[in-house]
Amino acid sequence: MGVFAACVVACAIAHVGIVASVVRRSRAIKEIIWALVPAIALALVLTATWSELRGQRRVEPRVIMKIAR
Repeated sequence: MGVFAACVVACAIAHVGIVASVVRRSRAIKEIIWALVPAIALALVLTATWSELRGQRRVEPRVIMKIAR
């Protein structure tokens, strides 16, 4: 979970920087939308991933070892 949270924070910071840069440099609505579409898509993927991770139950390490043998 810690790695996932770090990735979410890194992606959020990167997308805020991208959108802020586009808004500052260009007032064209097409470019702003083009910068927002990937951010929205990523937010949807991260939300779906988070809900899936929260729904999974823990597997005992010995069970994993039995399957691997």
